[in-house]
Amino acid sequence: MATICSTDTIFATVSYCGSMIANMRISGADSMAHVMNAVRSRVGHVAGLVTIDLRNTSQGWMSRRSVMMM
Repeated sequence: MATICSTDTIFATVSYCGSMIANMRISGADSMAHVMNAVRSRVGHVAGLVTIDLRNTSQGWMSRRSVMMM
């Protein structure tokens, strides 16, 4: 599993129904929970299945997650 440190810079792209609804840079997060809270606060108005592409430029990994937003 990919790790997250507070010094990492993470880029998140959120897609809903095939369309990008948010593109953000997250720094200072030290866990996946922090990252998900940042995403939820940005796209809290969306209800349904979203795809979140995460790219950690500091450590060099990418991750794709499908999450049900309520």
